[in-house]
Amino acid sequence: MRLLKWLCCLSLALGLLLGASVAVSAWSIIHRAGTAPVVSASGKYKIESVSAAGIFTLFEKGYVRLTDIAHPGHVYRSPIVFDGSIDFSHLDETDDGLIFMGPFFFDTRKKRFVTDDPAVKQVWMSFFTSNVPCDLWSQARP
Repeated sequence: MRLLKWLCCLSLALGLLLGASVAVSAWSIIHRAGTAPVVSASGKYKIESVSAAGIFTLFEKGYVRLTDIAHPGHVYRSPIVFDGSIDFSHLDETDDGLIFMGPFFFDTRKKRFVTDDPAVKQVWMSFFTSNVPCDLWSQARP
């Protein structure tokens, strides 16, 4: 009986430690400084690449963060992707509120990211970091 009680306490302590580690890791990824900031063509959004590398994300991963310049508290974070796929060299914005950037576009009217890569939605840390929906292009035509 004592062994069972000890094992229960140990399991609970390990679970709490793991949960706290995930929370700290997610918090640090969300609040990390971005790199290569650019401003959208309309001048309404600051767009930056943010590294998501850490203990729970093996390999070089990152996400796109858009900040509404007029309302700096309005921040939109994409799901986590491989850092190499984030490309602002072909950044484009349409008159109807779509901002294109590899591997996403951001719909400024519906406040969502859209991608054509189903693997984007499979990174489990995105659950903690991404704060807006991300739909597949084939299922969410604007």
